[in-house]
Amino acid sequence: MMATSRPGISVIASFPIRLGQHLLLAAICSAYVTSAAAQQASSAAPKDSSSLDILIDRASKGDSDAQLSLGRIYEGGRGVPQDYKEAVRWYRLAADQGRVDAQLSLGYLYKSGSGVTQDFKEAARWYRLAADRKDARAQWLLGYAYEKGSGVIQDYTEAAHWYRLAADQGRADAQFSLGALYVLGRGVAQDYKEAFRWFRLAADQRNAGGQWML
Repeated sequence: MMATSRPGISVIASFPIRLGQHLLLAAICSAYVTSAAAQQASSAAPKDSSSLDILIDRASKGDSDAQLSLGRIYEGGRGVPQDYKEAVRWYRLAADQGRVDAQLSLGYLYKSGSGVTQDFKEAARWYRLAADRKDARAQWLLGYAYEKGSGVIQDYTEAAHWYRLAADQGRADAQFSLGALYVLGRGVAQDYKEAFRWFRLAADQRNAGGQWML
């Protein structure tokens, strides 16, 4: 059960060991998000070549739905040869029209260097655009960028800010990450009770990191 007061000495003593693997867990969570995006991309295959032609025609005329779909099709390589450069091209057109999913996908591709030169600063820029539109996935990823100094100047206060915005929307990985900052006292005052609260919220959503920290 979740502690209702300050954790015992044995629990506190175990925090450094557990949090020594915090970055690994965050990396696993980040990989999971990227993998989920790839699975979404792979599910966007056109039914046949005529459907693809229609989609390309719509996208060429500025239809952001079609542009986003084409980005996913080319990223996933479903019905067409996988082509990250084409994915980037179509995602960018949709992203420039304010499509959050496209902005987030561009961030992923810049982070991984797929179809573009790897550029963490550009990845963070696209995450911010999506985060500013209240996308919880992007808020968490931007928080992680600030925590690690990936493409931005390392800033734990900013990390906590973006984690909290995502956590308040129910994003379990952000709840776990925010809890870790409370344990470490980074960007927030050290507060074990608050850390446990966020770990519990994450664990209740079957987040492995949150379950492991309780």
